[in-house]
Amino acid sequence: MTTYARVHVIISDTPPSGSIDEVVSSTKLWLDIGQVPPVLKYWDPVGEEFISAGGGGADGLSAYEVAVDEGFVGTIQAWLDSLIGADGANGSQGIQGIQGIQGIQGVQGDVGLTGDQGIQGIQGDTGLTGNTGSQGIQGIQGIQGETGLTGNTGLTGDTGSQGIQGIQGVEGPEGPAGGTFTSDDMVNLVYPVGSIYVSTVSTNPNTLFGIGTWAAFGSGRVLVGLDSGQSEFDVVEETGGAKTHTLVELEIPAHVHGELAPSSASSGALKFAIDTNASGSQASGLNTGSAGGDGAHNNLQPYIVVYMWKRTA
Repeated sequence: MTTYARVHVIISDTPPSGSIDEVVSSTKLWLDIGQVPPVLKYWDPVGEEFISAGGGGADGLSAYEVAVDEGFVGTIQAWLDSLIGADGANGSQGIQGIQGIQGIQGVQGDVGLTGDQGIQGIQGDTGLTGNTGSQGIQGIQGIQGETGLTGNTGLTGDTGSQGIQGIQGVEGPEGPAGGTFTSDDMVNLVYPVGSIYVSTVSTNPNTLFGIGTWAAFGSGRVLVGLDSGQSEFDVVEETGGAKTHTLVELEIPAHVHGELAPSSASSGALKFAIDTNASGSQASGLNTGSAGGDGAHNNLQPYIVVYMWKRTA
């Protein structure tokens, strides 16, 4: 079975710079185009230098000279440039095969002399794929390829069974006991000192609640809310008003009383006439007779009677 290997050749007119392991770690070959014809050299790890391949024999035609003999027209550089073809399109990645069993590493043979590079021939048809050989020695890791497309999200797995319930924690200490709220506290909250208790029952609130001092309040009077904008209602427990009231003259609406007199003296009635020829003062009016009883009027609003008590202590 024949084994093929790809060999990279550095083409320049000066030796490669930098560490030889970094520059030509996978080739160890250098085509020195600074010489005419170009000389193919290989790396000598003992002397740590490039030396010409081959020895003692007569120099053969260089690849360039062979190309000229075959009809090529142009300089060496033009010929070298013609050897570099355009980059081909990247093929799709094939399915990864099953890794074979690693074979036993064979004894490495002596490195043969490298001949001059010939003219690159036309690429032949792709041959049939041979049987997969034993896995060789692992080569240097190549440059990492582009990241492939993200696969579809897998189906959600079934919900797991519920875990065992944890141990109950230790019970905390009991809090302090709250205060006792008595009926007296309730009365003090609803009816503090100064409150008014209204009822249709005559029982003193102290008898009902068992607490406080209560005095009858507002006998014969109604309650009205405090209003600081009116002098009659701007002080708490201020009293005023009257159940009845007699009108004085200023409170009586302005009005007149008409006087009627007969126009003739018939039937024995008295006729009044004004003598325009008389001298001196003349009467121009008469007083009517007295009317009305001069009594006070009712001043009460609609009302309902209840018992009222004020808490004083």
